[in-house]
Amino acid sequence: MSSDSASGTRGVVSAGHPLAAAAALDVLRAGGNAVDAVVAGSAVQCVVELPWCGIGGDAFVAVRSAPGEVAVLNGSGRAPRGIEARLPRGASAPRFGPLSVAVPGVVASWGALVERFGTWPLDRLLAAAVRYAVDGFPLDDRLATTLQGLAGGPDHDLFGALTHPNGGDTRAGATFRQPDLGETLAHIAGAGVDSFYRGALAERIADHVQRGGGALDADDLGDHQSTWEAPLAVRYRGATVSTQPPVSMGIVLLAQLAVLGEFDVAALAPGSAEHVDLLVRAKHAAFAELLPRLGDPDLVDVDADALLQPGRWAEAAARIRRGDVPPSATDELVPTGTDTTSIAVTDGDGMAVALVQSLFNEFGARELVDGTGVILNDRLANLVHDPSHPNGLQGGKRPVHTLHSYLVERPDGSVLAGATPGGRGQVQTNLQVLVNALDHGDDLPRAVERPRWVSGTPRRSPPDDTLYMEPGFPSGAPAALEARGHAVTVQPAGDDDHFGCCTVVSVDAAATTHAAAADRRRGAAALGW
Repeated sequence: MSSDSASGTRGVVSAGHPLAAAAALDVLRAGGNAVDAVVAGSAVQCVVELPWCGIGGDAFVAVRSAPGEVAVLNGSGRAPRGIEARLPRGASAPRFGPLSVAVPGVVASWGALVERFGTWPLDRLLAAAVRYAVDGFPLDDRLATTLQGLAGGPDHDLFGALTHPNGGDTRAGATFRQPDLGETLAHIAGAGVDSFYRGALAERIADHVQRGGGALDADDLGDHQSTWEAPLAVRYRGATVSTQPPVSMGIVLLAQLAVLGEFDVAALAPGSAEHVDLLVRAKHAAFAELLPRLGDPDLVDVDADALLQPGRWAEAAARIRRGDVPPSATDELVPTGTDTTSIAVTDGDGMAVALVQSLFNEFGARELVDGTGVILNDRLANLVHDPSHPNGLQGGKRPVHTLHSYLVERPDGSVLAGATPGGRGQVQTNLQVLVNALDHGDDLPRAVERPRWVSGTPRRSPPDDTLYMEPGFPSGAPAALEARGHAVTVQPAGDDDHFGCCTVVSVDAAATTHAAAADRRRGAAALGW
């Protein structure tokens, strides 16, 4: 599997869609900084990657400012306060529909980013997204196929509403317009991000959900804010790796690195059975230790710093050496939507930013708010009404997210920033890319393009615990892993949805050498300046 790559002396972009990458690069060339570029690119993604992200979804962002400050943003929303009255105790929220909707956080995250780090006004940053929504953009094969999948099924009404402005044409190459979304984005651009959460637009969103039997109301929207949080970090091979704390599952990525820090990973041939076996068992140890404990720290006792104490993970490494961490282990139930995208940017001052955003499942809750173009998330899908569980559905609680982005500060002063879609596979895919770069010395394109595995498909809930592998691993590795006790399935060539779509960038200490790599597994793009 190849990767798209780019280099530059003034900045680079890696994004899940070429039009988003181009919009972000345009901002850099016109004098905006990396945060400005990420906001512009994220907004374009909300138009051109509409099944997988949107202004009805959530975002997590990691920023390394030019002076060297690391900041992380939780741009996720809370469960409506009235949700428990709508579900019997012990019941789970439905997969789709109004009862699965949490407060959307993406728009507020744009505002928080611009307020703290941005240099351009919001109306200028959203201009490209408004243009693509109003004037349209050409459908690529993946989006055309995804839209066509709505036709003729239970979501036929959604298909009709989305495609009506285009005369129902969903052929690859056809121009796809979303005029209602364009009007909404233009309104936010002019009136500010608060206009999404208060006023006529917010009331329209709340009314749509309430009429459908959901719990989200205008007060839930009006009370929302994104939160800047203290980053979590571990040292690995002399580098500092930082990410968002819970409710993000980024802590699981750090725990996996803490386990592997007890081993000489560089001595193992990349992709060999010994190499994959160790990484998978590190994944099992981290998932087993952390997932039963994760929840919203505002409502649940989650001492993230204590969970990353080195001694805890040295013992996990010792269990792996003794053979006490099995080759297969059922994960704690965590919602596993994979329909996500990401963008990462560096600029000429040395700033590095990585944003990941999602509606959760494809087309989120399948709820399109009439006349707005807003598709709402289904972030509550399958969470059980059980306040005793750390991640149990509870009014006012932020659900646990697989979403996370990361920053790596190396001893030489260079910085990496990245993210990927992939549900529960995100922490596994990001782990493999970082091991490739930090243990094996890969440049970014090689780190991204090496064949990957994922333990447990992101598109099914546990107890699925198959070790899925891409083609391209060393000959004999799958059979050797089966001999070690793993249940292995080698996916057909081209079946890439299991394995993420990395967007990764780097900048050196002098901010004169920039590099980007983007997965071709789902058509991401890298550009440099």
